[in-house]
Amino acid sequence: MYPDLPSKTGIIVDKREMPADKTAALSQFLPKDILMKLKEKTRAAEQLQALWRSQAGSELATRIRATGYQDGVLNVIAESSVWAAKMRHQGPALVRKLRTVDTFKDLQKIHVRIEPIAAEKENHKPLRAVELSEQSRALIEQVASGIDDIALKTAMLRLSGAIDRPRKGKRNERTKNN
Repeated sequence: MYPDLPSKTGIIVDKREMPADKTAALSQFLPKDILMKLKEKTRAAEQLQALWRSQAGSELATRIRATGYQDGVLNVIAESSVWAAKMRHQGPALVRKLRTVDTFKDLQKIHVRIEPIAAEKENHKPLRAVELSEQSRALIEQVASGIDDIALKTAMLRLSGAIDRPRKGKRNERTKNN
């Protein structure tokens, strides 16, 4: 299935079929000591997450996941700023609770990072432009004509479509000549 191709590193990709079991697939290409370290890290991450779920409660644990614990700092990732704020608010009480567990007896603080979940990123739809009626355009232009503030007047005229919007990353003619 894979042709014998030399790579820049000198490793040859051979014709072995990839098994359905991903661990078995990795074992074909990785040395055993590296594979064992990966398995240990995976097991430790699963244990950390299970411990986090048991101590943090279902509400927090479904929206915030533990990613690592080292040198007295528990690293967690919240799916939104709302959940990060909730975590920061409940942090001191949660630190005291977690210290009662042997694994976290040296816990000093919880470091919260925000990272939206992948499904949320994929489902995000860009806002669509709203088409104004001719009557709405005329009304905005009429209101804009009575405004003395240049910036506000320009913004209203852009809104009505009477003047073009400046493109991002490109300077408009007025600033280019200055």
